[in-house]
Amino acid sequence: LKLLVDKGLPEGRLRVIYNSLDYPVQKALRARAVESNFFARTGWFARSDVPVLVFVGRLTRQKRLDLLFSSVQALNAQGVRFNLLLVGEGPERAALQVQAADGRGWIHFFGACYDESQLAQLIGNSDLCVSPGEVGLTAIHALSYGTPVCTHDDFSRQMPEVEAIRDEVTGAFFDWERANLGEAIENWFRNPRDRAAVRAACYMVVDTKYNPTVQVRILREALDSLVGKG
Repeated sequence: LKLLVDKGLPEGRLRVIYNSLDYPVQKALRARAVESNFFARTGWFARSDVPVLVFVGRLTRQKRLDLLFSSVQALNAQGVRFNLLLVGEGPERAALQVQAADGRGWIHFFGACYDESQLAQLIGNSDLCVSPGEVGLTAIHALSYGTPVCTHDDFSRQMPEVEAIRDEVTGAFFDWERANLGEAIENWFRNPRDRAAVRAACYMVVDTKYNPTVQVRILREALDSLVGKG
C-alpha cells in the first residue's frame, strides 16, 4: 500500500488483498501437527535438544542458502547449537551439500515434499523458518503452522508477504547490507520465549489477514464502494 501511495495513487481508493494458501486444510492440520518429540523420533539429528531451523522452497541461488549454511556453521562452531532442515529440491543442492560437508548430525536434506500433512509436521515442529533471500508465500506457510520467520530487511528486494512478519513477534529481520543472519538467529533464541504465545501470534496473522475469507470480504467492500453501497 505504501509503495502505491508513494507513487501518487490515492490511498482512499486502494484496498490491500492479502495472499493466501489452502487455509481450511492448513488450519485443520494445525492441532495434530505438533509433537514434542518429533525430531527425536526421526533420528535426523545427533542432538534433538537444540532448536531446529527450517527452510522450505526451491534450492536456488537467489534464496541465499549459502548465507544460511555459513551462518549456522559459524554458530555451531561457537557452541551455539542449531539443527538445520532443508525441505525442497533445486539446482543449488549439490553445491550446498559440498558447503555442508561437515554437516553430519546437524543438517538434513529432506528433499521435495508436496504432502501437506507432512509439511505441517516438518514446519510446525521447527522453531524458526529462515529464508535469507526474498520470502514470499513461504512466510505464510510457516506462520500457518505457528512457526516464526527470519528474513532480510531490504523491503525493496522482498515480496509482499514479508508484511506478515512483525519483528520480535512473528519473526525477525537481519541487516541485508551487513548480512548478519547468524546474529539475528542467535538474538531470536537468546531470550526465553513462550513457544505457545509465539505460535498463537503466528496463527493470528494468518487468521485475520492471509486467508480466502478475508479476501472475499475485502473484494465485497471494494465492489460495494463502487456501486455506492459501502
